Amino acid sequence: MILHILSLLMMWPQQSTAVNDPPRLQPILLPDMVSIGDNVVATCALRGGSKPIKFKWTKDGQEMKNVPHAVVENSNDYSMLTITSATRENMGNYTCSVENTFGQDQSSFPLIIKAPPTWLERPQDVKTSEDKSASLFCSAFGYPKPVISWTKDGINIIGDTGSHSDAVTIFINGTLLIPSVKSHHAGVYTCTANNGVDPILNTTVLLTVNGKAVI
Repeated sequence: MILHILSLLMMWPQQSTAVNDPPRLQPILLPDMVSIGDNVVATCALRGGSKPIKFKWTKDGQEMKNVPHAVVENSNDYSMLTITSATRENMGNYTCSVENTFGQDQSSFPLIIKAPPTWLERPQDVKTSEDKSASLFCSAFGYPKPVISWTKDGINIIGDTGSHSDAVTIFINGTLLIPSVKSHHAGVYTCTANNGVDPILNTTVLLTVNGKAVI
């Protein structure tokens, strides 16, 4: 998918410039979010100002030379930023600045890139004994932040105290905690990470409960 994100050069007519006219930029138009792998083209167009003028791009206040997949092309009236196959590293705040002898102007925009969930910690099979505590770890990152949910034997785990969750707690980081394991806690657990960006992540693990430990 190629997103041509351009300021419409004809939307605002070029105004005649005075002898000592500082530069003025058109707004840079962008969608709310783009996806990983998209090509992004952003145009920083001059609305008016005395020539000659100089364009400059920055990302998060830093020069563009270290921004991956980014190329800047300048002309007399506009500067074009092209990002090919955008990655998470391209997400940030971009600023186009322009200046001449009589002043300067700038236009900024956030580039938000949707990223599907990726495992930070994939759940693993757990073996434990009755009356011991057990933790099933599951965490993922992406943008927007993924929501972690759990099922046991195909049934949703709410994750608060009560008959349905049976004293199972799900923490905000995705960890599932059983403070005191009983034999009925044994079974197949599935962790799902979903932030609305495909593909959804899920993996299944087995909790095995041995007989109550004898001390």
